[in-house]
Amino acid sequence: MNKEKLTSLLSSIHILPSERPRHTAPNRVSAPEHFNGTIRIVSYNIKFSAKITAAVNLFKSNEFLRGADIICLQEMNVDSVEHIAGELGYNFVYYKAAAHILHRKYLGNAVLSKWPIIGDEKIVLPQDDEGHSRRIAVRATVDINGRHLVVFSVHKEVFIRPVIRRQQAKTIIRAIPDDHRLCVIAGDFNTFRKNVLQSIVESFVDHDFELATGDVGWTYRHWYLLNRKSLLDHIFVRGFSVVSSGKVNDRTASDHLPVWTELKLLEDHDNNLPAK
Repeated sequence: MNKEKLTSLLSSIHILPSERPRHTAPNRVSAPEHFNGTIRIVSYNIKFSAKITAAVNLFKSNEFLRGADIICLQEMNVDSVEHIAGELGYNFVYYKAAAHILHRKYLGNAVLSKWPIIGDEKIVLPQDDEGHSRRIAVRATVDINGRHLVVFSVHKEVFIRPVIRRQQAKTIIRAIPDDHRLCVIAGDFNTFRKNVLQSIVESFVDHDFELATGDVGWTYRHWYLLNRKSLLDHIFVRGFSVVSSGKVNDRTASDHLPVWTELKLLEDHDNNLPAK
């Protein structure tokens, strides 16, 4: 699919209000009984929420996905989020971003958590004047044994100017409360070009974030790009040391691969340290 056709496809997006619709089950499950200071984060774009049964089976069967503390999902509809959260036993918050005419689905982002969700917000990202779709980040504040972790599930646009990408990064940074050091920013950033990824990395590194999944390799491949392998999905972290990270090479549920990282809380960081 060339740029003109894809741009035309993006033009078939209906925009939703910034604060609604919102769906949440923040305290469906209680906090895990045992906590050793490490948490596992997963990010997954499940294409159009079309193969949710396959996605659930993957989460149940794969050792790196099974029992993850927090899951960030993109391209989701509300029924699919509720189904996955119910099947796997997660609290969740979900906001719709836009409705696609061709697929007749409202799509958005979600944060699923094994820990209580004590706050949430829909962050509308700045839009390129040349673009046609509205993209959002869903922010959830998660209580991990008294420490408050801010998590963003992000889905960015394909064709967008670098200056707008940097503005989007700044919008996410500004949405982090000043007294919250612990933070995870995860999702589909649509970084088809290395210079685009580098600009995003620089924007977050300036605020003490680390790209936890920088060495996982490609995460996306599709026939309309001649099966070119691209690195689109990322997890940025602050206030943790990265123990390990990777991806799951299974495309039964999506054209994206799920990425994951194992994180350990830094003992010398108090949760109330002000962010830069």
